[in-house]
Amino acid sequence: MEKFDINKEMAKLKGLNIIEKCSALDDLLDDLEDAQEQIICAKDEISEEYANVFTKKFHEEIASFIAETFDGKIPYVEKYGYQIMYDNRPIYITLFCTYGEWSICLFVKSGSTKHLIKLTGVLGVNITGNGASLNLEVTEKDLLSKVKQILLLSDSYEK
Repeated sequence: MEKFDINKEMAKLKGLNIIEKCSALDDLLDDLEDAQEQIICAKDEISEEYANVFTKKFHEEIASFIAETFDGKIPYVEKYGYQIMYDNRPIYITLFCTYGEWSICLFVKSGSTKHLIKLTGVLGVNITGNGASLNLEVTEKDLLSKVKQILLLSDSYEK
């Protein structure tokens, strides 16, 4: 893809009066804004397609792991994610992807995130969050292993 060069564009305007130059630059700016909007939409579409395909794949693999390891006893709660108990408190686990960057979100409906912090302390990943949730930044490669590790740390896992 050719890099945009304002000097080339300005050279095309030689011989025009100031009003024509400004009008041409306004048209160019409109074209660039349209192109930027199209690029953002294409990027969003590609990201969404990627996330949908891999999220479905990851959920299938997690469901299989839950069936094998927990006898299917870890529920998936619509709009919240997988529900586990940790320190006798419910925690919800959900996955999300933004432009190819994966995160595991650990969420509590109410109460302190102290037990979330304790749980995530053993995972060795970057953590961000707010009062009710923590987001664990993971690579696509590490996503499943980190989710499995969280599930294995839950009260539901019988060693």
